[in-house]
Amino acid sequence: MDFERKFLLNLIENSGGNISEAARMSGYDKRQLQNLIKKHGIDVGTLREQ
Repeated sequence: MDFERKFLLNLIENSGGNISEAARMSGYDKRQLQNLIKKHGIDVGTLREQ
């Protein structure tokens, strides 16, 4: 697993699946973060259920 994908997964997990909170935590703009999540094919809905 590459660094960026692992970073995003940890970020989403630590924010409880809340993308706005994840963006604040990371310093990314919400839109930027959503684009990175899409680029890596991460399903946030699945992560929220865990």
